[in-house]
Amino acid sequence: DYFDVVTKARFCIHTEGNGWGARVVDYMAMECLPLMVNDRMIFPYANVLPWEDFAIHLRKDQIPALAATVRNISQRRQEEMRTALRLYKAGFVWWRPDGAAYEFTLAALGQRVEQLGLGRAARQARARS
Repeated sequence: DYFDVVTKARFCIHTEGNGWGARVVDYMAMECLPLMVNDRMIFPYANVLPWEDFAIHLRKDQIPALAATVRNISQRRQEEMRTALRLYKAGFVWWRPDGAAYEFTLAALGQRVEQLGLGRAARQARARS
């Protein structure tokens, strides 16, 4: 059963595909540490979340070392990662009362607007020029 396997796993692998998809949402909600294997994917909320605190990211050319990499992550580090995951998992859940995906999405979009120079401060600075 998918639910039982994910909730008992230490890491849940996510391979490159057509975006980040529902698997990452499942992993976060069920507190399974994401093991992301891809070369090009932009992680969800990459501009607002410290993915390195709660996920492992490997390139495809690192797949031969995957088992050794996972084995070398201490139990203490895994617990630290799981604690960080718990801080951010609500950002992947849409349903209430626990979900905060809407707020995380707005935060990510707001930050991106500022990065593009389209925010209020940038508009005001341009108006003064």
